[in-house]
Amino acid sequence: MEEQYMKIASRDHTLWGSEREGSTVICESMMISDEKRLDTPVYRECYSRWNIFDTLQDYITCRGTCLAVLTLYKTKSEGHFSEEDLFLMNILSHHLNRLFYRALVLDNASFKNVGRAENLANRFSLTPREGEILMKLFSGDEDSAIARALSITPATLKKHLQHIYRKLGITSRWELLKF
Repeated sequence: MEEQYMKIASRDHTLWGSEREGSTVICESMMISDEKRLDTPVYRECYSRWNIFDTLQDYITCRGTCLAVLTLYKTKSEGHFSEEDLFLMNILSHHLNRLFYRALVLDNASFKNVGRAENLANRFSLTPREGEILMKLFSGDEDSAIARALSITPATLKKHLQHIYRKLGITSRWELLKF
C-alpha cells in the first residue's frame, strides 16, 4: 500500500497537516463527508484496494519539517473513528512529537558534532584521545565532565587541550567552537 500511496501522495488532501508547526491530528471522516472522501484520488487509487474506510493521522512536525506520520486505518465494517479515538491520538501525539524531535533533531545535532570532530581530528592529525576530547567539547561538555568521562585528571585534560589548540593554531575554546 505504501508504494501505491507514494505514487499519488502529491494528491493527498490531508498533506496540509505536514506543513503545520507541531503535531497535527486529522480524522478524515470528521473533515469531509464520506461521499466526498471516498471519491478522492487517495481513496480511489490506494485505500479502496485494501478496504480502508477511514483514517486517523498524526503528522509530527518540527519547525515546518515533517518528521513522521502515524496513520491508523479502519475498514467499513469497523466504521468511523470516534471523538474518543481523536482525543487519545492527540494525547499520544504530544509524546510522539517529543520522541521524534529528540531522535531526529537533537540526536542529529550530536551526529553533526561527531562528524565535525572526526573531520578536524583527521585534518590536523590529532591523537585518538584528542579526538575524543574534541567530540566532548563540541557536545558542550564541561572540563570536569570530560575528565570524569575519560578517567583523566583535570591537569591531563588541560595538557590535551593545549596540544589540540597548538595543532589547530588557536588559543582558546571560543576559537575552537567557532572553527
